[in-house]
Amino acid sequence: MTSYEYDNNLRTQYGPLVCGTDECGRGSWVYSIVAASVVMKPDYYNPKIKDSKLLSEKLRAELYQEIIDNSLYYKIVEADNQYIDKWGINKANIYVMEESAKESKANIYVVDQSPAFSLNPYLMMPKADSISFTVSCASILAKHYHDSNLIEIAKLYPEYNWHKNKGYITKDHKEAVIKYGLSDLHRKSYKLKS
Repeated sequence: MTSYEYDNNLRTQYGPLVCGTDECGRGSWVYSIVAASVVMKPDYYNPKIKDSKLLSEKLRAELYQEIIDNSLYYKIVEADNQYIDKWGINKANIYVMEESAKESKANIYVVDQSPAFSLNPYLMMPKADSISFTVSCASILAKHYHDSNLIEIAKLYPEYNWHKNKGYITKDHKEAVIKYGLSDLHRKSYKLKS
C-alpha cells in the first residue's frame, strides 16, 4: 500500500480532511524545535514525496512550495531554545505539534511519534512520515523550515558549523563548544555524555 492509499483509507474511515503533523529539531542542541501540520487536497499526489530524511536538501526545497500550493491548510510553529530550557523538550514537542494542527478542522490527525492530547481523533505512530503521505508532506515542511532557517542563523555563528551539522551534536560541534563555549542559541538544559 502506498502512503497515498493509506491516507485515502483514512479519508474513507474518518472524512476527507487528514491532517499530518511532524517535527524537526527535537534532537538538535541549538535553535528551535519546529512542527508542521498540513491538510492536503485529496487528489494531490507526488511520488517524490516521502520521509524528509530520505530526500536531499535540494529536493526538499523544491517540494516545499509545491506542498504549500496543494494544501488546504498548513501551519508551522516553533518553540525556541529558551522555551525548551524552561519547559523541557517533551512539553515543547507536544506544544508545537498541537499548536500547528489545532486550527485545521481535520477529521483525523496523524502524528509522528508524539502525543497530541488536544487533537481528536488522532493516530500516533512511529514512522508515520513513511506510512502517511500527509505526514511525509508535514515532515518536508518542518525539516526545510528548520534547516533553512538554521543555515541563515549559522552565518552569525560560523564557528559552530551549523550550516553542516544543523545543530546536532557532532564531533565538530562539540569541539567548537569546548573552544568557544555555548552560544545564546544553545539549549542549556541538554547534558552531554562524556
